[in-house]
Amino acid sequence: MSRLILTMGRMARTPYLIEKIERKVYTIEELCYSLAQCAQLLDDSIRDPDLVIWLGSECGLTELAAKLRPWLDRKNAYVEFVMVILEYAAFQTPARQKEIRREMEESEGMEPYRQLLARAEYSAGQGRIGQAQSELDGVLAALPELEREMRSRVWQQKGRLYAGQFSFRKASDCYYRAWKLTHDRHSGKCYLAALRMVTSQEEWDDYIGEHPELYDHALLVRQGIEQAQAACRAGSEGRTIRKMKQYLREGRTEELQSLLDLKAGELRDRFRETNLPTIG
Repeated sequence: MSRLILTMGRMARTPYLIEKIERKVYTIEELCYSLAQCAQLLDDSIRDPDLVIWLGSECGLTELAAKLRPWLDRKNAYVEFVMVILEYAAFQTPARQKEIRREMEESEGMEPYRQLLARAEYSAGQGRIGQAQSELDGVLAALPELEREMRSRVWQQKGRLYAGQFSFRKASDCYYRAWKLTHDRHSGKCYLAALRMVTSQEEWDDYIGEHPELYDHALLVRQGIEQAQAACRAGSEGRTIRKMKQYLREGRTEELQSLLDLKAGELRDRFRETNLPTIG
């Protein structure tokens, strides 16, 4: 069964590779979507003569190619180059185009380590977790020791990646490093929440008692746990637990295992959705 694909110009037989994000695109709509998605990563390398040729010859957008050629001779003009593409295609709304321009302009002049951090966050968002962790390690190696705020942000991102893989011991270590740098509330809460996943309630309580500086963060974590437990008892999760207990009492092991596998998959997906980092 054939598909109808609507696009400005035509779909290219040969894709264009956006090297910054290692993505191949076949239409101007895919190009616009990708440029918006990685706006903070873009630099002058996007003013690529091959891109202009590709738009004209492969996509049949000769008018757009003509509009872009004058920008190839202007250094550090990649923001305007990209905006010519976005405005011509009108793939995004004018309001969204303004946001993309702002993102690109704010990223101009970013220190090299902030560019590296943006790339690591993008890799994480694409599911390339190992690559993202390596890139984050590179950021930490490049950052001056006095850049405490940025170093804390990097350690938070590393913690979120480990938490998304259920490596809570490593996650708690990363969050602790982040908290030690800035003593911010978010890092403190994340640290204690991850620590609770690998310790008993008694051990966790004893630890809080020995570290009164973490008491306020611990209170917020406890409140979050209590709210989650209440929602669980009142909602579908509570019914699922009761069903599991019934299967266990009746010895229906296959049905119990199927239900456990289902809920584990749902919880894993939900946790990753809420813990993967975003760019910005």
